[in-house]
Amino acid sequence: MTQPLPDTETWRFADKQLEIIRGGPEDASVPILLVHGVCHGAWCWQRYIRIFAERGHHVIALSLRGHGASSGGDRLHRFGLDDYVDDVADVLGAVGRRAVLVGHSMGGAIVQRYLATRSPAVRAAVLFASATAGGLGGRRFIDVIRGIGPTAMINALRFVSGRGGTADQANNTPFFSGRLSAADAHAHAERLGPESLRAVCDLLRRGFSVPQELPPMLVIGSRDDALFGARSQRITAQTYGVREMLLDGLCHDMMLDPHWRTPAEHILEFIAALD
Repeated sequence: MTQPLPDTETWRFADKQLEIIRGGPEDASVPILLVHGVCHGAWCWQRYIRIFAERGHHVIALSLRGHGASSGGDRLHRFGLDDYVDDVADVLGAVGRRAVLVGHSMGGAIVQRYLATRSPAVRAAVLFASATAGGLGGRRFIDVIRGIGPTAMINALRFVSGRGGTADQANNTPFFSGRLSAADAHAHAERLGPESLRAVCDLLRRGFSVPQELPPMLVIGSRDDALFGARSQRITAQTYGVREMLLDGLCHDMMLDPHWRTPAEHILEFIAALD
Protein backbone atom coordinates (compact mmCIF):
# COMPACT_ATOMS: atom_id res chain seq x y z
CA MET A 1 0.00 0.00 0.00
CA THR A 2 1.63 3.27 -1.12
CA GLN A 3 1.23 6.63 0.55
CA PRO A 4 -2.05 8.34 -0.42
CA LEU A 5 -1.99 11.31 -2.75
CA PRO A 6 -3.02 14.75 -1.49
CA ASP A 7 -6.78 15.36 -1.28
CA THR A 8 -7.58 11.67 -1.06
CA GLU A 9 -9.92 9.85 1.27
CA THR A 10 -10.04 6.30 2.55
CA TRP A 11 -13.41 4.55 2.33
CA ARG A 12 -13.63 1.53 4.62
CA PHE A 13 -15.61 -1.56 3.76
CA ALA A 14 -15.92 -4.92 5.49
CA ASP A 15 -13.15 -6.56 3.47
CA LYS A 16 -10.98 -3.67 2.33
CA GLN A 17 -10.03 0.00 2.35
CA LEU A 18 -10.21 1.90 -0.92
CA GLU A 19 -8.42 5.10 -1.85
CA ILE A 20 -10.87 7.67 -3.20
CA ILE A 21 -10.30 11.03 -4.86
CA ARG A 22 -13.40 13.20 -5.14
CA GLY A 23 -14.48 16.57 -6.42
CA GLY A 24 -17.56 18.65 -7.09
CA PRO A 25 -20.86 19.12 -5.24
CA GLU A 26 -22.09 15.98 -3.47
CA ASP A 27 -25.72 16.85 -4.25
CA ALA A 28 -25.12 16.94 -8.02
CA SER A 29 -27.87 15.21 -9.97
CA VAL A 30 -25.54 12.86 -11.88
CA PRO A 31 -22.51 11.52 -10.00
CA ILE A 32 -19.63 10.13 -12.08
CA LEU A 33 -17.53 7.13 -10.99
CA LEU A 34 -14.15 6.74 -12.73
CA VAL A 35 -12.61 3.26 -12.94
CA HIS A 36 -8.93 2.96 -13.87
CA GLY A 37 -7.11 0.26 -15.82
CA VAL A 38 -4.03 -1.95 -15.56
CA CYS A 39 -1.17 -0.59 -13.39
CA HIS A 40 -3.00 2.66 -12.68
CA GLY A 41 -4.91 4.15 -9.76
CA ALA A 42 -7.26 7.00 -8.95
CA TRP A 43 -4.36 9.39 -9.60
CA CYS A 44 -4.70 9.01 -13.37
CA TRP A 45 -8.08 10.79 -13.34
CA GLN A 46 -7.06 14.00 -11.57
CA ARG A 47 -7.52 16.24 -14.62
CA TYR A 48 -10.93 14.75 -15.30
CA ILE A 49 -11.99 15.07 -11.68
CA ARG A 50 -11.15 18.75 -11.88
CA ILE A 51 -12.91 19.51 -15.16
CA PHE A 52 -16.00 17.41 -14.38
CA ALA A 53 -16.28 19.03 -10.95
CA GLU A 54 -15.98 22.48 -12.50
CA ARG A 55 -19.00 21.60 -14.66
CA GLY A 56 -21.08 20.80 -11.59
CA HIS A 57 -20.70 17.03 -11.27
CA HIS A 58 -19.83 15.03 -8.18
CA VAL A 59 -16.87 12.95 -9.38
CA ILE A 60 -15.43 9.92 -7.61
CA ALA A 61 -12.30 8.04 -8.68
CA LEU A 62 -11.34 4.88 -6.83
CA SER A 63 -8.12 2.94 -6.64
CA LEU A 64 -9.10 -0.70 -7.02
CA ARG A 65 -7.95 -3.05 -4.27
CA GLY A 66 -4.21 -3.64 -4.47
CA HIS A 67 -3.66 -0.37 -6.37
CA GLY A 68 -2.54 3.06 -5.24
CA ALA A 69 -3.12 3.52 -1.50
CA SER A 70 -5.94 0.97 -1.34
CA SER A 71 -5.44 -2.11 0.80
CA GLY A 72 -4.50 -5.48 -0.63
CA GLY A 73 -1.18 -4.78 -2.29
CA ASP A 74 0.36 -7.78 -0.53
CA ARG A 75 -2.37 -10.00 -2.05
CA LEU A 76 -2.57 -8.37 -5.47
CA HIS A 77 -2.18 -11.53 -7.54
CA ARG A 78 -5.14 -13.18 -5.81
CA PHE A 79 -7.53 -10.59 -7.22
CA GLY A 80 -9.48 -11.06 -10.43
CA LEU A 81 -11.90 -8.91 -12.38
CA ASP A 82 -14.80 -10.08 -10.22
CA ASP A 83 -13.05 -8.69 -7.14
CA TYR A 84 -12.66 -5.37 -8.92
CA VAL A 85 -16.35 -5.48 -9.87
CA ASP A 86 -17.09 -5.86 -6.15
CA ASP A 87 -15.06 -2.70 -5.49
CA VAL A 88 -17.13 -0.76 -8.02
CA ALA A 89 -20.37 -2.13 -6.58
CA ASP A 90 -19.35 -1.19 -3.04
CA VAL A 91 -18.42 2.36 -4.01
CA LEU A 92 -21.67 2.78 -5.95
CA GLY A 93 -23.55 1.52 -2.91
CA ALA A 94 -21.80 4.07 -0.72
CA VAL A 95 -22.62 6.86 -3.18
CA GLY A 96 -26.26 5.81 -2.99
CA ARG A 97 -27.40 7.29 -6.30
CA ARG A 98 -27.44 6.24 -9.93
CA ALA A 99 -24.08 7.22 -11.37
CA VAL A 100 -22.41 7.38 -14.74
CA LEU A 101 -19.70 4.70 -14.86
CA VAL A 102 -16.55 5.57 -16.84
CA GLY A 103 -14.13 2.70 -17.34
CA HIS A 104 -10.70 3.00 -18.96
CA SER A 105 -8.95 -0.02 -20.50
CA MET A 106 -9.27 -2.85 -17.95
CA GLY A 107 -11.66 -0.51 -16.16
CA GLY A 108 -13.86 -0.73 -19.25
CA ALA A 109 -13.87 -4.52 -18.91
CA ILE A 110 -14.82 -4.10 -15.25
CA VAL A 111 -17.71 -1.81 -16.19
CA GLN A 112 -18.89 -4.29 -18.83
CA ARG A 113 -18.73 -7.15 -16.34
CA TYR A 114 -20.59 -5.09 -13.75
CA LEU A 115 -23.39 -4.40 -16.23
CA ALA A 116 -23.57 -8.09 -17.17
CA THR A 117 -23.47 -9.64 -13.71
CA ARG A 118 -25.21 -7.19 -11.40
CA SER A 119 -28.52 -5.39 -11.28
CA PRO A 120 -26.94 -2.16 -12.41
CA ALA A 121 -28.48 0.91 -10.90
CA VAL A 122 -26.42 3.17 -13.15
CA ARG A 123 -27.46 6.19 -15.18
CA ALA A 124 -25.11 5.50 -18.10
CA ALA A 125 -21.79 3.90 -18.99
CA VAL A 126 -18.76 5.25 -20.85
CA LEU A 127 -16.29 2.73 -22.26
CA PHE A 128 -13.16 4.86 -22.53
CA ALA A 129 -10.39 3.27 -24.62
CA SER A 130 -11.88 0.11 -23.19
CA ALA A 131 -10.69 -3.45 -23.44
CA THR A 132 -12.52 -5.15 -26.29
CA ALA A 133 -15.96 -6.56 -25.55
CA GLY A 134 -15.94 -10.36 -25.51
CA GLY A 135 -12.43 -10.74 -24.12
CA LEU A 136 -8.94 -10.70 -25.61
CA GLY A 137 -8.43 -14.38 -26.32
CA GLY A 138 -7.22 -15.95 -29.56
CA ARG A 139 -6.62 -13.71 -32.54
CA ARG A 140 -7.54 -10.57 -30.60
CA PHE A 141 -4.58 -11.10 -28.29
CA ILE A 142 -2.29 -11.68 -31.27
CA ASP A 143 -3.56 -8.46 -32.87
CA VAL A 144 -2.79 -6.52 -29.69
CA ILE A 145 0.74 -7.92 -29.48
CA ARG A 146 1.44 -7.15 -33.14
CA GLY A 147 0.31 -3.57 -32.71
CA ILE A 148 2.54 -2.83 -29.74
CA GLY A 149 6.08 -3.58 -30.91
CA PRO A 150 8.81 -5.38 -28.95
CA THR A 151 10.34 -2.45 -27.07
CA ALA A 152 7.00 -1.08 -25.90
CA MET A 153 5.93 -4.59 -24.87
CA ILE A 154 9.09 -5.14 -22.81
CA ASN A 155 8.63 -1.76 -21.13
CA ALA A 156 4.98 -2.52 -20.35
CA LEU A 157 5.92 -5.86 -18.79
CA ARG A 158 8.40 -4.08 -16.52
CA PHE A 159 5.55 -2.12 -14.96
CA VAL A 160 2.97 -4.94 -14.98
CA SER A 161 5.44 -7.18 -13.14
CA GLY A 162 6.22 -4.50 -10.56
CA ARG A 163 9.86 -3.95 -11.57
CA GLY A 164 9.11 -0.39 -12.62
CA GLY A 165 11.20 1.63 -15.01
CA THR A 166 12.54 5.01 -16.03
CA ALA A 167 10.53 7.93 -17.33
CA ASP A 168 11.63 7.13 -20.88
CA GLN A 169 10.58 3.51 -20.47
CA ALA A 170 7.19 4.57 -19.13
CA ASN A 171 6.69 6.99 -22.01
CA ASN A 172 7.53 4.21 -24.48
CA THR A 173 4.79 1.86 -23.32
CA PRO A 174 1.45 1.22 -25.03
CA PHE A 175 -0.10 3.45 -22.38
CA PHE A 176 1.54 6.64 -23.64
CA SER A 177 3.18 5.89 -27.03
CA GLY A 178 5.83 8.57 -26.50
CA ARG A 179 3.35 11.44 -26.20
CA LEU A 180 4.14 12.63 -22.68
CA SER A 181 6.31 15.57 -21.67
CA ALA A 182 9.44 14.70 -19.72
CA ALA A 183 7.85 15.95 -16.50
CA ASP A 184 4.66 13.93 -16.97
CA ALA A 185 6.60 10.82 -17.95
CA HIS A 186 8.66 11.09 -14.76
CA ALA A 187 5.56 11.57 -12.59
CA HIS A 188 3.65 8.69 -14.12
CA ALA A 189 6.64 6.33 -14.02
CA GLU A 190 6.70 6.86 -10.26
CA ARG A 191 2.99 6.05 -9.92
CA LEU A 192 2.51 3.08 -12.25
CA GLY A 193 2.23 -0.04 -10.13
CA PRO A 194 2.10 -3.79 -10.72
CA GLU A 195 -1.02 -5.56 -11.93
CA SER A 196 -2.66 -8.77 -10.79
CA LEU A 197 -1.70 -11.64 -13.10
CA ARG A 198 -5.06 -13.22 -12.32
CA ALA A 199 -6.86 -10.09 -13.54
CA VAL A 200 -4.74 -10.01 -16.70
CA CYS A 201 -5.64 -13.65 -17.37
CA ASP A 202 -9.31 -12.79 -16.83
CA LEU A 203 -9.00 -10.22 -19.62
CA LEU A 204 -7.85 -12.95 -21.99
CA ARG A 205 -10.80 -15.23 -21.30
CA ARG A 206 -13.96 -15.15 -23.34
CA GLY A 207 -16.35 -12.52 -22.08
CA PHE A 208 -19.86 -12.68 -20.78
CA SER A 209 -23.26 -12.40 -22.37
CA VAL A 210 -24.64 -8.96 -23.10
CA PRO A 211 -27.50 -8.09 -20.74
CA GLN A 212 -30.93 -7.53 -22.27
CA GLU A 213 -31.30 -4.15 -20.61
CA LEU A 214 -28.48 -1.66 -20.98
CA PRO A 215 -28.11 1.94 -19.86
CA PRO A 216 -27.17 4.61 -22.39
CA MET A 217 -23.59 3.95 -23.49
CA LEU A 218 -20.74 5.87 -25.07
CA VAL A 219 -17.88 3.94 -26.65
CA ILE A 220 -14.99 6.33 -27.23
CA GLY A 221 -11.39 5.68 -28.20
CA SER A 222 -8.49 6.73 -30.38
CA ARG A 223 -7.51 5.43 -33.79
CA ASP A 224 -3.91 5.72 -32.62
CA ASP A 225 -4.38 3.71 -29.42
CA ALA A 226 -1.61 1.09 -29.38
CA LEU A 227 -3.77 -1.36 -27.41
CA PHE A 228 -7.42 -0.93 -28.35
CA GLY A 229 -7.60 1.04 -31.58
CA ALA A 230 -10.31 1.49 -34.19
CA ARG A 231 -11.06 -2.20 -34.78
CA SER A 232 -11.38 -2.91 -31.07
CA GLN A 233 -13.66 0.08 -30.50
CA ARG A 234 -15.82 -0.96 -33.44
CA ILE A 235 -16.24 -4.48 -32.08
CA THR A 236 -17.19 -3.15 -28.66
CA ALA A 237 -19.67 -0.63 -30.05
CA GLN A 238 -21.32 -3.25 -32.26
CA THR A 239 -21.58 -5.61 -29.30
CA TYR A 240 -23.70 -3.05 -27.44
CA GLY A 241 -25.61 -1.71 -30.41
CA VAL A 242 -24.12 1.77 -30.42
CA ARG A 243 -21.75 3.70 -32.70
CA GLU A 244 -18.16 4.17 -31.65
CA MET A 245 -16.62 7.63 -31.39
CA LEU A 246 -13.06 7.61 -32.72
CA LEU A 247 -10.58 10.43 -32.11
CA ASP A 248 -7.27 11.00 -33.86
CA GLY A 249 -3.78 11.22 -32.44
CA LEU A 250 -4.37 10.37 -28.78
CA CYS A 251 -2.53 7.62 -26.92
CA HIS A 252 -4.23 4.81 -25.00
CA ASP A 253 -4.26 6.86 -21.79
CA MET A 254 -6.43 9.56 -23.31
CA MET A 255 -6.99 11.22 -19.94
CA LEU A 256 -3.22 11.78 -19.66
CA ASP A 257 -2.57 12.69 -23.30
CA PRO A 258 -1.61 16.30 -24.13
CA HIS A 259 -5.05 16.59 -25.79
CA TRP A 260 -6.92 15.12 -22.81
CA ARG A 261 -9.58 17.84 -22.93
CA THR A 262 -11.06 16.61 -26.21
CA PRO A 263 -12.41 13.27 -24.92
CA ALA A 264 -13.37 14.93 -21.64
CA GLU A 265 -15.63 17.34 -23.50
CA HIS A 266 -17.24 14.46 -25.42
CA ILE A 267 -18.03 12.71 -22.14
CA LEU A 268 -19.56 15.89 -20.74
CA GLU A 269 -21.68 16.31 -23.87
CA PHE A 270 -22.86 12.71 -23.58
CA ILE A 271 -23.84 13.20 -19.93
CA ALA A 272 -25.59 16.51 -20.66
CA ALA A 273 -27.72 14.76 -23.29
CA LEU A 274 -28.99 12.29 -20.68
CA ASP A 275 -31.19 14.92 -19.04
